[in-house]
Amino acid sequence: MAVLIDGRYLRVPSRGIGYFLRNIISSLPPGQTSVYLLCPANSVPTLPEEVPDLLTIVPAPWPGHFFWEQLLLPLYIGYLRPSVVYSPGNTGPLIRPRGPSYIATIHDISYLQPLNIVPFPWLSMRQLLGRVYRAYIVPKVIKHYDHIVTVSEFALRDINSHFPDFISKTSYIYHGLPPNPPCISPLPPSKNIICITGSDPQKNTASLLAALDSVKQNLLGWKVHFVGLGRPSNSTLLHNGCSILYHGSLSRSQLSSLMSYSYAMILPSHYESFGLPILDANIFDLHLALSDTGAFEEIAGPTSIYFNPKSEPSISSAIEQLTALFPLPPDKIRLERNLSRFPAWSEVATYYLQLFQASSKH
Repeated sequence: MAVLIDGRYLRVPSRGIGYFLRNIISSLPPGQTSVYLLCPANSVPTLPEEVPDLLTIVPAPWPGHFFWEQLLLPLYIGYLRPSVVYSPGNTGPLIRPRGPSYIATIHDISYLQPLNIVPFPWLSMRQLLGRVYRAYIVPKVIKHYDHIVTVSEFALRDINSHFPDFISKTSYIYHGLPPNPPCISPLPPSKNIICITGSDPQKNTASLLAALDSVKQNLLGWKVHFVGLGRPSNSTLLHNGCSILYHGSLSRSQLSSLMSYSYAMILPSHYESFGLPILDANIFDLHLALSDTGAFEEIAGPTSIYFNPKSEPSISSAIEQLTALFPLPPDKIRLERNLSRFPAWSEVATYYLQLFQASSKH
């Protein structure tokens, strides 16, 4: 049996789908299954140094997401003739050569949500086109998948509510715990707060900035670290003894280093199907303040502070609760109990490999 994996997301291997796929690939167990990894030629150096023996890397030119998915991927399916085609990033080709089984991971369907749940990215043409494209493609290709995997019970319910005809062929498995936790010794807690943000309105950065500004009297002596965001032009929280640092995108090792001396983390997003930084934050014993929407409560459990992401007073109250806790640590026993629910990445990879084998048509 041969499996073809769409590896385009390895172009950005430290974030989101790229991080997910990298861990799947590096954790594949040995066996009788051959795996072709179709990836952009310029992403090959970003793969794990020791890839499994069953993996064959197939580099291809990078024509952009649309032409990769709708033209190049079907051509390689016809050429390689795999038993199974796996799409790890929500979407897939509209024209599918006959023969293989088609399996996809749909991480979320944020692009199908109404605007009062997930705001539209009007100010970014790239984000706008991406959302419109996914909203058009996913309902069309989902009916042709032989199996759909997602990443949380929340995401499973959401997908099944939108596509009730396909409940029998959907399942979920959590993301794995961070592999090989970095050898970083946590430092004594200091007044550092990490904010996981971004330029997409879904990340809710504007409301977080406004909430921080409204409670700046509580942030005297604190440092607030924005991860995923360059310095915004309209920020006013640059005074009254509080420092703001804008880090842009960080690798996992860089984020882990930042967590090692931080006290808390805030995720203000309107909608997430998992929340990978939560697992790292639990390992480093950070207090968490999270939106009460999406999968956050499922993933983080009862150890966190929750707020309404649409209410600046609610976000402000959560920040005040975080700062009032300092320097008390989180409940270590409850954190460990929460983490015990999650598989290792090797278990996640085995789950997918068994699914490929069960779905193979030849």
